Amino acid sequence: MDCSSVKERKIIHDSVHGSITVEGIFLELIETAEFQRLHNIKQLGMAYLVFPGAHHTRLEHSLGTYQIASRMCQSLGLERNETEEILCAALLHDIAHGPFSHTLEWFLKDLFGFTHDTLAEKILTGEETLLLEGEKEMISDLPTVPEVIERHGMRPMEIAGLIHRDGQMRDRSQMSLEESREHFNIRRYPHQIIQGPIDCDQIDYLMRDSHHTGVAHGVIDLDRLLSTLVVHNDDLVVESGGVPAVEGMLVARALMYTSVYFHRTVRIAELMLAKAAERLDRAEVDIARKQNDFSFLSTIQQHDDFSRKMVASLKYRNLYKAALVWNLSEVEQKDRALITELRDYSQKMAIEESICKRAGVPSGSVIIDVPSEEITTTEPRMGSVNIGILDEGRVKYISRISPLANSLQLRKVQDWALMVACPKNMRDDVRRAAERVLR
Repeated sequence: MDCSSVKERKIIHDSVHGSITVEGIFLELIETAEFQRLHNIKQLGMAYLVFPGAHHTRLEHSLGTYQIASRMCQSLGLERNETEEILCAALLHDIAHGPFSHTLEWFLKDLFGFTHDTLAEKILTGEETLLLEGEKEMISDLPTVPEVIERHGMRPMEIAGLIHRDGQMRDRSQMSLEESREHFNIRRYPHQIIQGPIDCDQIDYLMRDSHHTGVAHGVIDLDRLLSTLVVHNDDLVVESGGVPAVEGMLVARALMYTSVYFHRTVRIAELMLAKAAERLDRAEVDIARKQNDFSFLSTIQQHDDFSRKMVASLKYRNLYKAALVWNLSEVEQKDRALITELRDYSQKMAIEESICKRAGVPSGSVIIDVPSEEITTTEPRMGSVNIGILDEGRVKYISRISPLANSLQLRKVQDWALMVACPKNMRDDVRRAAERVLR
Protein backbone atom coordinates (compact mmCIF):
# COMPACT_ATOMS: atom_id res chain seq x y z
CA MET A 1 0.00 0.00 0.00
CA ASP A 2 1.67 3.19 -1.24
CA CYS A 3 0.94 6.67 0.14
CA SER A 4 1.40 10.02 -1.64
CA SER A 5 1.12 13.28 0.34
CA VAL A 6 -0.52 16.39 -1.13
CA LYS A 7 -0.48 19.27 1.39
CA GLU A 8 -2.74 18.17 4.29
CA ARG A 9 -4.19 15.10 2.68
CA LYS A 10 -2.93 11.73 1.58
CA ILE A 11 -3.75 9.57 -1.37
CA ILE A 12 -3.39 5.93 -0.38
CA HIS A 13 -3.04 3.43 -3.20
CA ASP A 14 -5.08 0.40 -2.20
CA SER A 15 -4.89 -3.00 -3.89
CA VAL A 16 -8.69 -3.33 -4.05
CA HIS A 17 -10.20 0.16 -4.38
CA GLY A 18 -7.39 2.05 -6.08
CA SER A 19 -6.73 5.59 -4.81
CA ILE A 20 -8.26 6.45 -1.42
CA THR A 21 -8.09 10.11 -0.37
CA VAL A 22 -7.95 10.90 3.35
CA GLU A 23 -7.72 14.33 4.94
CA GLY A 24 -8.72 16.30 8.02
CA ILE A 25 -9.93 14.24 10.95
CA PHE A 26 -9.56 10.99 9.01
CA LEU A 27 -5.88 11.61 8.32
CA GLU A 28 -5.35 12.41 12.00
CA LEU A 29 -7.14 9.21 13.07
CA ILE A 30 -5.02 7.12 10.72
CA GLU A 31 -1.87 8.53 12.32
CA THR A 32 -2.88 7.57 15.88
CA ALA A 33 -1.09 4.70 17.61
CA GLU A 34 -4.36 2.81 18.01
CA PHE A 35 -4.97 2.75 14.27
CA GLN A 36 -1.35 2.02 13.32
CA ARG A 37 -1.45 -1.05 15.59
CA LEU A 38 -3.73 -2.64 12.96
CA HIS A 39 -0.76 -2.80 10.56
CA ASN A 40 0.35 -5.92 12.41
CA ILE A 41 -2.95 -7.78 12.78
CA LYS A 42 -3.78 -10.11 9.92
CA GLN A 43 -7.28 -9.76 8.54
CA LEU A 44 -7.75 -13.52 8.17
CA GLY A 45 -5.84 -14.81 11.16
CA MET A 46 -4.17 -18.13 10.36
CA ALA A 47 -5.69 -18.44 6.86
CA TYR A 48 -2.32 -17.64 5.25
CA LEU A 49 -1.28 -21.22 6.10
CA VAL A 50 -3.80 -22.37 3.47
CA PHE A 51 -4.01 -19.28 1.24
CA PRO A 52 -0.43 -17.92 0.95
CA GLY A 53 -1.58 -14.49 -0.25
CA ALA A 54 -3.73 -13.84 2.83
CA HIS A 55 -1.25 -11.58 4.62
CA HIS A 56 -3.40 -8.45 4.36
CA THR A 57 -4.19 -6.61 7.57
CA ARG A 58 -6.98 -5.02 9.56
CA LEU A 59 -5.53 -1.62 8.66
CA GLU A 60 -6.04 -2.24 4.94
CA HIS A 61 -9.57 -3.48 5.59
CA SER A 62 -10.36 -0.44 7.76
CA LEU A 63 -9.28 1.90 4.97
CA GLY A 64 -11.36 -0.09 2.48
CA THR A 65 -14.38 0.05 4.78
CA TYR A 66 -13.93 3.83 5.01
CA GLN A 67 -13.84 4.05 1.21
CA ILE A 68 -17.01 1.97 0.78
CA ALA A 69 -18.78 4.02 3.48
CA SER A 70 -17.74 7.22 1.69
CA ARG A 71 -19.26 5.98 -1.55
CA MET A 72 -22.43 4.88 0.26
CA CYS A 73 -22.87 8.29 1.91
CA GLN A 74 -22.26 10.04 -1.40
CA SER A 75 -24.78 7.82 -3.18
CA LEU A 76 -27.37 8.50 -0.46
CA GLY A 77 -26.72 12.26 -0.54
CA LEU A 78 -26.09 12.53 3.21
CA GLU A 79 -25.11 15.83 4.79
CA ARG A 80 -21.49 16.56 5.68
CA ASN A 81 -21.77 16.28 9.49
CA GLU A 82 -23.63 12.99 9.28
CA THR A 83 -21.17 11.67 6.70
CA GLU A 84 -18.18 12.54 8.90
CA GLU A 85 -19.64 10.61 11.85
CA ILE A 86 -20.29 7.57 9.68
CA LEU A 87 -16.83 7.70 8.11
CA CYS A 88 -15.17 7.93 11.53
CA ALA A 89 -17.09 4.83 12.62
CA ALA A 90 -16.17 3.01 9.40
CA LEU A 91 -12.48 3.82 9.81
CA LEU A 92 -12.44 2.81 13.49
CA HIS A 93 -14.85 -0.14 13.46
CA ASP A 94 -12.05 -2.71 13.97
CA ILE A 95 -9.87 -0.57 16.25
CA ALA A 96 -10.09 -3.05 19.15
CA HIS A 97 -9.53 -6.28 17.25
CA GLY A 98 -7.22 -8.64 19.09
CA PRO A 99 -4.27 -10.52 17.61
CA PHE A 100 -5.07 -12.72 14.61
CA SER A 101 -8.49 -11.05 14.29
CA HIS A 102 -11.40 -13.45 14.93
CA THR A 103 -9.19 -16.43 15.81
CA LEU A 104 -9.43 -15.97 19.58
CA GLU A 105 -12.90 -14.40 19.88
CA TRP A 106 -14.84 -17.45 21.04
CA PHE A 107 -12.14 -18.23 23.62
CA LEU A 108 -11.99 -14.63 24.88
CA LYS A 109 -15.75 -14.17 25.04
CA ASP A 110 -16.69 -17.46 26.69
CA LEU A 111 -13.91 -17.69 29.26
CA PHE A 112 -13.33 -14.02 30.06
CA GLY A 113 -16.30 -12.07 28.70
CA PHE A 114 -14.06 -9.99 26.43
CA THR A 115 -15.44 -8.77 23.09
CA HIS A 116 -13.77 -6.35 20.70
CA ASP A 117 -17.01 -4.33 20.49
CA THR A 118 -16.95 -3.59 24.22
CA LEU A 119 -13.24 -2.79 24.16
CA ALA A 120 -13.76 -0.48 21.17
CA GLU A 121 -16.26 1.58 23.14
CA LYS A 122 -13.81 1.93 26.04
CA ILE A 123 -10.99 2.94 23.69
CA LEU A 124 -13.12 5.53 21.91
CA THR A 125 -14.18 7.10 25.20
CA GLY A 126 -10.66 7.02 26.66
CA GLU A 127 -11.62 4.57 29.41
CA GLU A 128 -8.97 2.08 28.22
CA THR A 129 -5.86 2.24 26.08
CA LEU A 130 -4.33 -0.21 23.64
CA LEU A 131 -0.83 0.97 24.45
CA LEU A 132 1.18 -1.48 26.50
CA GLU A 133 3.07 -0.55 29.66
CA GLY A 134 5.84 1.92 28.90
CA GLU A 135 4.73 2.64 25.32
CA LYS A 136 2.70 5.75 26.13
CA GLU A 137 5.79 7.63 27.32
CA MET A 138 7.71 6.61 24.20
CA ILE A 139 5.14 8.08 21.81
CA SER A 140 3.69 10.85 23.98
CA ASP A 141 3.61 13.23 20.99
CA LEU A 142 0.88 11.18 19.28
CA PRO A 143 -2.74 12.12 20.11
CA THR A 144 -5.21 9.40 21.09
CA VAL A 145 -8.33 8.53 19.10
CA PRO A 146 -10.77 10.20 21.56
CA GLU A 147 -8.61 13.35 21.61
CA VAL A 148 -8.77 13.61 17.82
CA ILE A 149 -12.53 13.04 17.75
CA GLU A 150 -13.24 15.63 20.45
CA ARG A 151 -10.89 18.19 18.88
CA HIS A 152 -13.07 18.09 15.77
CA GLY A 153 -16.25 18.73 17.75
CA MET A 154 -17.60 15.18 17.70
CA ARG A 155 -18.64 12.96 20.59
CA PRO A 156 -16.78 9.65 20.97
CA MET A 157 -19.90 7.92 22.34
CA GLU A 158 -21.78 8.75 19.14
CA ILE A 159 -19.07 7.06 17.09
CA ALA A 160 -19.00 4.09 19.48
CA GLY A 161 -22.77 3.74 19.15
CA LEU A 162 -22.49 3.34 15.39
CA ILE A 163 -19.82 0.65 15.75
CA HIS A 164 -21.36 -1.42 18.53
CA ARG A 165 -23.42 -4.47 17.56
CA ASP A 166 -26.55 -3.22 19.31
CA GLY A 167 -29.01 -6.10 19.25
CA GLN A 168 -31.92 -3.93 20.34
CA MET A 169 -31.25 -1.48 17.53
CA ARG A 170 -31.09 -4.29 14.98
CA ASP A 171 -34.32 -5.83 16.24
CA ARG A 172 -36.19 -2.55 16.06
CA SER A 173 -34.81 -1.95 12.59
CA GLN A 174 -36.00 -5.34 11.40
CA MET A 175 -39.43 -4.85 12.97
CA SER A 176 -39.94 -1.56 11.19
CA LEU A 177 -38.87 -2.50 7.69
CA GLU A 178 -42.12 -4.13 6.63
CA GLU A 179 -44.36 -2.30 9.10
CA SER A 180 -44.81 1.11 7.50
CA ARG A 181 -47.28 2.11 10.21
CA GLU A 182 -44.78 1.97 13.06
CA HIS A 183 -41.46 3.78 13.33
CA PHE A 184 -39.32 4.62 16.31
CA ASN A 185 -38.16 8.14 15.43
CA ILE A 186 -34.50 7.20 15.37
CA ARG A 187 -32.06 7.30 12.49
CA ARG A 188 -31.30 3.65 11.93
CA TYR A 189 -29.51 3.96 8.60
CA PRO A 190 -26.19 5.38 9.97
CA HIS A 191 -25.79 2.29 12.14
CA GLN A 192 -26.93 0.03 9.28
CA ILE A 193 -24.23 1.46 7.00
CA ILE A 194 -21.65 0.25 9.56
CA GLN A 195 -23.38 -2.82 11.06
CA GLY A 196 -26.32 -4.03 9.03
CA PRO A 197 -27.48 -6.77 6.65
CA ILE A 198 -25.75 -4.89 3.84
CA ASP A 199 -22.92 -2.68 5.09
CA CYS A 200 -19.53 -1.22 4.24
CA ASP A 201 -17.70 -3.68 6.48
CA GLN A 202 -18.81 -6.91 4.83
CA ILE A 203 -18.70 -5.46 1.31
CA ASP A 204 -15.03 -4.63 1.76
CA TYR A 205 -14.00 -7.83 3.52
CA LEU A 206 -15.66 -9.99 0.86
CA MET A 207 -13.93 -8.11 -1.95
CA ARG A 208 -10.58 -7.84 -0.16
CA ASP A 209 -10.41 -11.39 1.15
CA SER A 210 -11.34 -12.76 -2.28
CA HIS A 211 -8.59 -10.68 -3.87
CA HIS A 212 -5.84 -11.74 -1.46
CA THR A 213 -6.76 -15.42 -1.17
CA GLY A 214 -7.19 -15.82 -4.91
CA VAL A 215 -10.64 -17.32 -4.36
CA ALA A 216 -12.96 -15.84 -6.97
CA HIS A 217 -16.18 -16.10 -4.95
CA GLY A 218 -16.17 -12.57 -3.47
CA VAL A 219 -17.19 -10.78 -6.65
CA ILE A 220 -19.78 -8.05 -5.98
CA ASP A 221 -21.48 -5.68 -8.45
CA LEU A 222 -20.53 -2.73 -6.25
CA ASP A 223 -21.55 0.08 -8.60
CA ARG A 224 -25.03 -1.34 -9.11
CA LEU A 225 -25.45 -2.07 -5.42
CA LEU A 226 -24.49 1.45 -4.35
CA SER A 227 -26.60 3.13 -7.02
CA THR A 228 -29.76 1.37 -5.79
CA LEU A 229 -29.29 2.09 -2.05
CA VAL A 230 -31.87 4.48 -0.59
CA VAL A 231 -33.07 5.62 2.83
CA HIS A 232 -36.75 4.84 3.38
CA ASN A 233 -38.45 5.61 6.71
CA ASP A 234 -35.00 5.94 8.35
CA ASP A 235 -33.91 2.47 7.18
CA LEU A 236 -31.26 1.58 4.62
CA VAL A 237 -32.97 -0.37 1.84
CA VAL A 238 -32.35 -1.32 -1.78
CA GLU A 239 -34.54 -0.40 -4.73
CA SER A 240 -36.03 -3.36 -6.60
CA GLY A 241 -33.61 -2.85 -9.50
CA GLY A 242 -30.76 -3.79 -7.17
CA VAL A 243 -32.07 -7.27 -6.30
CA PRO A 244 -29.60 -9.10 -8.61
CA ALA A 245 -26.69 -7.19 -7.02
CA VAL A 246 -27.91 -8.10 -3.52
CA GLU A 247 -28.31 -11.74 -4.54
CA GLY A 248 -24.76 -11.68 -5.88
CA MET A 249 -23.44 -10.32 -2.58
CA LEU A 250 -25.29 -12.98 -0.59
CA VAL A 251 -23.91 -15.74 -2.83
CA ALA A 252 -20.40 -14.30 -2.47
CA ARG A 253 -20.75 -14.23 1.32
CA ALA A 254 -22.01 -17.81 1.52
CA LEU A 255 -19.26 -19.19 -0.72
CA MET A 256 -16.46 -17.23 0.98
CA TYR A 257 -17.49 -18.59 4.38
CA THR A 258 -17.47 -22.14 3.08
CA SER A 259 -14.30 -21.88 0.99
CA VAL A 260 -12.13 -19.56 3.12
CA TYR A 261 -13.33 -18.51 6.56
CA PHE A 262 -14.42 -22.01 7.61
CA HIS A 263 -11.97 -24.03 5.55
CA ARG A 264 -11.27 -27.11 7.67
CA THR A 265 -7.49 -26.68 7.77
CA VAL A 266 -7.83 -22.99 8.65
CA ARG A 267 -10.13 -23.97 11.51
CA ILE A 268 -7.58 -26.44 12.86
CA ALA A 269 -4.77 -23.87 12.77
CA GLU A 270 -6.92 -21.29 14.56
CA LEU A 271 -7.96 -23.74 17.25
CA MET A 272 -4.33 -24.74 17.79
CA LEU A 273 -3.50 -21.10 18.52
CA ALA A 274 -6.49 -20.83 20.85
CA LYS A 275 -5.36 -24.02 22.62
CA ALA A 276 -1.97 -22.42 23.32
CA ALA A 277 -3.70 -19.26 24.60
CA GLU A 278 -5.79 -21.28 27.07
CA ARG A 279 -2.71 -21.53 29.30
CA LEU A 280 -2.82 -17.77 30.00
CA ASP A 281 -4.52 -16.45 33.13
CA ARG A 282 -6.95 -13.53 33.11
CA ALA A 283 -4.31 -10.87 33.76
CA GLU A 284 -2.15 -12.23 30.94
CA VAL A 285 -5.14 -12.42 28.59
CA ASP A 286 -6.11 -8.83 29.41
CA ILE A 287 -2.69 -7.74 28.15
CA ALA A 288 -2.49 -10.21 25.26
CA ARG A 289 -5.81 -9.18 23.69
CA LYS A 290 -4.41 -5.68 23.15
CA GLN A 291 -1.25 -6.91 21.44
CA ASN A 292 -0.60 -7.40 17.74
CA ASP A 293 0.12 -10.74 16.08
CA PHE A 294 3.87 -10.63 16.65
CA SER A 295 3.88 -9.57 20.30
CA PHE A 296 1.11 -12.06 21.08
CA LEU A 297 3.12 -14.98 19.66
CA SER A 298 6.09 -13.80 21.70
CA THR A 299 3.95 -13.81 24.85
CA ILE A 300 2.66 -17.31 24.11
CA GLN A 301 6.14 -18.67 23.38
CA GLN A 302 7.44 -17.50 26.74
CA HIS A 303 4.62 -19.08 28.73
CA ASP A 304 5.46 -22.80 28.89
CA ASP A 305 6.84 -25.73 26.88
CA PHE A 306 3.44 -26.71 25.47
CA SER A 307 2.76 -23.21 24.16
CA ARG A 308 6.24 -23.00 22.63
CA LYS A 309 5.68 -26.31 20.87
CA MET A 310 2.29 -25.17 19.56
CA VAL A 311 3.71 -21.91 18.19
CA ALA A 312 6.56 -23.83 16.51
CA SER A 313 4.01 -26.20 14.96
CA LEU A 314 2.09 -23.25 13.52
CA LYS A 315 5.28 -21.51 12.39
CA TYR A 316 6.38 -24.52 10.36
CA ARG A 317 2.85 -25.66 9.42
CA ASN A 318 3.02 -28.94 11.32
CA LEU A 319 -0.72 -28.91 11.88
CA TYR A 320 -3.09 -31.23 13.70
CA LYS A 321 -5.20 -33.52 11.50
CA ALA A 322 -8.86 -34.47 11.72
CA ALA A 323 -9.30 -37.72 13.66
CA LEU A 324 -13.10 -37.77 13.87
CA VAL A 325 -15.73 -35.80 11.96
CA TRP A 326 -19.49 -35.78 12.48
CA ASN A 327 -21.10 -34.57 9.27
CA LEU A 328 -24.27 -32.52 9.60
CA SER A 329 -26.23 -35.08 7.60
CA GLU A 330 -25.20 -37.88 9.96
CA VAL A 331 -25.82 -36.25 13.34
CA GLU A 332 -28.53 -38.01 15.31
CA GLN A 333 -30.93 -36.31 17.69
CA LYS A 334 -29.12 -37.65 20.75
CA ASP A 335 -25.88 -36.08 19.50
CA ARG A 336 -27.39 -32.61 19.24
CA ALA A 337 -27.56 -32.21 23.02
CA LEU A 338 -23.83 -32.94 23.28
CA ILE A 339 -23.02 -30.49 20.49
CA THR A 340 -25.04 -27.83 22.31
CA GLU A 341 -23.10 -28.62 25.49
CA LEU A 342 -19.80 -28.25 23.63
CA ARG A 343 -20.69 -24.71 22.64
CA ASP A 344 -19.63 -23.77 26.15
CA TYR A 345 -15.88 -23.28 25.84
CA SER A 346 -15.10 -24.52 29.37
CA GLN A 347 -17.09 -27.69 28.76
CA LYS A 348 -15.32 -28.17 25.44
CA MET A 349 -11.94 -27.93 27.18
CA ALA A 350 -13.00 -30.49 29.79
CA ILE A 351 -14.11 -33.02 27.18
CA GLU A 352 -10.92 -32.47 25.17
CA GLU A 353 -8.91 -33.43 28.26
CA SER A 354 -11.14 -36.47 28.86
CA ILE A 355 -10.34 -37.68 25.35
CA CYS A 356 -6.61 -37.09 25.95
CA LYS A 357 -6.69 -39.22 29.11
CA ARG A 358 -8.71 -41.96 27.45
CA ALA A 359 -6.33 -42.05 24.47
CA GLY A 360 -3.23 -41.92 26.66
CA VAL A 361 -1.84 -38.85 24.90
CA PRO A 362 -0.36 -35.66 26.44
CA SER A 363 -2.65 -32.90 27.67
CA GLY A 364 -3.49 -30.41 24.91
CA SER A 365 -3.17 -32.99 22.13
CA VAL A 366 -6.89 -32.89 21.30
CA ILE A 367 -8.98 -30.01 19.98
CA ILE A 368 -12.71 -30.07 19.28
CA ASP A 369 -14.34 -27.81 16.73
CA VAL A 370 -18.02 -26.87 16.99
CA PRO A 371 -18.22 -24.33 14.15
CA SER A 372 -21.83 -23.24 14.67
CA GLU A 373 -20.88 -21.38 17.87
CA GLU A 374 -17.91 -19.69 16.22
CA ILE A 375 -20.09 -18.40 13.38
CA THR A 376 -22.55 -16.88 15.85
CA THR A 377 -19.73 -15.15 17.75
CA THR A 378 -17.69 -13.79 14.85
CA GLU A 379 -20.35 -13.02 12.24
CA PRO A 380 -23.94 -12.59 13.51
CA ARG A 381 -24.99 -11.36 10.05
CA MET A 382 -24.31 -14.79 8.56
CA GLY A 383 -27.58 -16.47 7.67
CA SER A 384 -29.46 -13.17 7.91
CA VAL A 385 -31.06 -11.98 4.70
CA ASN A 386 -33.22 -9.29 6.29
CA ILE A 387 -32.40 -6.82 3.54
CA GLY A 388 -35.25 -4.50 2.70
CA ILE A 389 -36.26 -4.18 -0.95
CA LEU A 390 -38.25 -1.07 -1.88
CA ASP A 391 -40.77 -1.64 -4.64
CA GLU A 392 -43.51 0.88 -5.49
CA GLY A 393 -43.34 2.52 -2.07
CA ARG A 394 -43.46 -0.70 -0.05
CA VAL A 395 -40.62 -2.60 1.60
CA LYS A 396 -40.30 -6.38 1.73
CA TYR A 397 -37.46 -8.60 2.87
CA ILE A 398 -35.49 -10.02 -0.02
CA SER A 399 -36.10 -13.54 1.32
CA ARG A 400 -39.79 -13.05 0.49
CA ILE A 401 -39.23 -12.08 -3.12
CA SER A 402 -36.06 -13.97 -4.04
CA PRO A 403 -36.03 -17.80 -3.96
CA LEU A 404 -32.23 -17.65 -4.14
CA ALA A 405 -31.97 -15.46 -1.03
CA ASN A 406 -34.44 -17.69 0.80
CA SER A 407 -32.36 -20.77 -0.04
CA LEU A 408 -29.17 -19.10 1.16
CA GLN A 409 -30.81 -18.41 4.51
CA LEU A 410 -31.17 -22.17 5.01
CA ARG A 411 -27.72 -23.07 3.68
CA LYS A 412 -25.10 -24.19 6.21
CA VAL A 413 -21.63 -22.68 6.03
CA GLN A 414 -19.83 -25.94 6.79
CA ASP A 415 -20.71 -29.60 6.28
CA TRP A 416 -19.58 -30.82 9.70
CA ALA A 417 -21.23 -30.40 13.08
CA LEU A 418 -18.22 -31.53 15.11
CA MET A 419 -14.58 -32.28 14.42
CA VAL A 420 -11.89 -33.76 16.67
CA ALA A 421 -8.29 -33.08 15.64
CA CYS A 422 -4.89 -34.09 17.01
CA PRO A 423 -1.27 -34.66 15.91
CA LYS A 424 -1.08 -36.96 12.89
CA ASN A 425 0.65 -39.82 14.72
CA MET A 426 -2.09 -39.94 17.39
CA ARG A 427 -5.13 -40.08 15.11
CA ASP A 428 -6.05 -43.74 15.57
CA ASP A 429 -5.85 -43.65 19.38
CA VAL A 430 -7.67 -40.32 19.58
CA ARG A 431 -10.43 -41.42 17.20
CA ARG A 432 -11.19 -44.51 19.29
CA ALA A 433 -11.10 -42.53 22.52
CA ALA A 434 -13.29 -39.75 21.11
CA GLU A 435 -15.91 -42.22 19.91
CA ARG A 436 -16.15 -43.64 23.43
CA VAL A 437 -16.16 -40.30 25.27
CA LEU A 438 -18.55 -38.51 22.92
CA ARG A 439 -21.03 -41.33 22.41
